[in-house]
Amino acid sequence: LRRFWSEGQPVPLLPLDETPDLNFCLLHQHLQAVNCCIARKRRRFEAITSLQCTMENLNADSDNLVVSSSTICSNSSALFARLSNGNLILRLGAAHPSQDLTLLETGEPMYSPVTQ
Repeated sequence: LRRFWSEGQPVPLLPLDETPDLNFCLLHQHLQAVNCCIARKRRRFEAITSLQCTMENLNADSDNLVVSSSTICSNSSALFARLSNGNLILRLGAAHPSQDLTLLETGEPMYSPVTQ
C-alpha cells in the first residue's frame, strides 16, 4: 500500500476516483479512500506543473503578457485564481462557480467548495 502511494499508482481492482461506498466493510472503504487521495494528489500535481509551465511561458513572452494572461485565466479559471496584486495562484477545493457572486477585490466569480 505504501508503494502505491509513493508511486502515485491506484490500488488495483478498486475504482480510482469515487467516494468510498459505505455498503462495503471498513477495510474496503479505507482502500477506496486511499485511491481517492491518490487521484487528488495526482490532479494537484498536474495543476501545479500546469501553473509552472504557464508562468514560464508568460516570462518567455514578455511582449504578449497581457493577452496571454487573460487567455490563461479564461481557459482555466477553475484551476487558477488571481490575487489583488495580479499574481496567479492555484485554486484548491473549488467545485463550481456560485450563481452571480463575485469577489470584492478582483471581481472574479466566487466558487462553491468541494463537499463530500
